[in-house]
Amino acid sequence: MISRRAFLRDTGLTLAACGIAARRVPRRLIVVLQRGAADGLSMVVPYTDPAYYRLRPSIAVPPPGHRGAAIDLDGRFAFHPRLAPLLPLYRAGQLAVVHTDGLPVRTQSHLEAQAAVGDLMGHVKRDASAAGCRVSVVECGQWDDHADQGGVEGRLASRLDAFATTLAGMVADVESGWHDTVIVTMTEFGRSATENQRGGTEHGHGSVMLVLGGSVAGGQVVERRYFGDVFSEFAPWLS
Repeated sequence: MISRRAFLRDTGLTLAACGIAARRVPRRLIVVLQRGAADGLSMVVPYTDPAYYRLRPSIAVPPPGHRGAAIDLDGRFAFHPRLAPLLPLYRAGQLAVVHTDGLPVRTQSHLEAQAAVGDLMGHVKRDASAAGCRVSVVECGQWDDHADQGGVEGRLASRLDAFATTLAGMVADVESGWHDTVIVTMTEFGRSATENQRGGTEHGHGSVMLVLGGSVAGGQVVERRYFGDVFSEFAPWLS
């Protein structure tokens, strides 16, 4: 069982060297929770790693340059093609990708992990009021794909369509407040690197966070960070 107090302590809620800090403290923070453990390896594909294709013979997303290919971000990682609507934000330096992020301890229990994430969100909300930041938390879809996950096409691809549309709509709704807003997507944990015999994936550890905003230092992929490290980059009230 995860100690919630230990979770908040061990995530390191201090200013970290993640490299995506907003150029000013946001007045609005929107957190999008992908409940069910979204597959970060399909969302942002590590296409230069041959193990990715060896371990996922039927659900891997083809590398850039192939039919139905992933969309290159930095020469190492690439967006799933259904996330193409977010590419202009990445190229404009207003979207950063944090890969392999997760809880500081390993758990494959949805209930434990979601409770820990809920405690982190409660901590963020409580302390945000003193900094004059309004925090909203919304949920997006159900991502627990133990079977028939698919690759370029299929259940996950359709869900990513809706996910990209949701984020694009949020960005459009912000309008003039874009430079004072940060949008963060997160999921309680990731999926296994190896696909299972049902064409899906099992529970894993790290996944992907997307950090969007007019003042975010985007246009980059950062690896191996805990949830708390990412939030503390643009939420100095968490120190």
